[in-house]
Amino acid sequence: MALGLVHAGARVAITAARQSTELESVVAEAVEVGGQGAAMSIVADVIDPAACADVIQRTLGSYDRLDVLVNNAARGMLFIDDEFMTGNARFWNTDTNAWRLVVDTNVNARS
Repeated sequence: MALGLVHAGARVAITAARQSTELESVVAEAVEVGGQGAAMSIVADVIDPAACADVIQRTLGSYDRLDVLVNNAARGMLFIDDEFMTGNARFWNTDTNAWRLVVDTNVNARS
């Protein structure tokens, strides 16, 4: 999504909850397509309202405006059961914190 927007001429802020390694790879590719400043990365978890506010402020600080927000944050059932793809995940047997993380990200997160 981010690279498609850069190809269309947009400047983008890309976020992820835990690590910046993949983000930096996308930013590097975006710079190849759109030049310096085409993309920036921010590590921020959408379940944290303060982190969401920080993303907005940093984006505005770098690009002076925010035109579009694409919230593609999600956590899948692999957080619940490592064998989800090959077996039947039983959410009622899961760790409460893992289930809460999935629901908070996929349902309750701010954007």
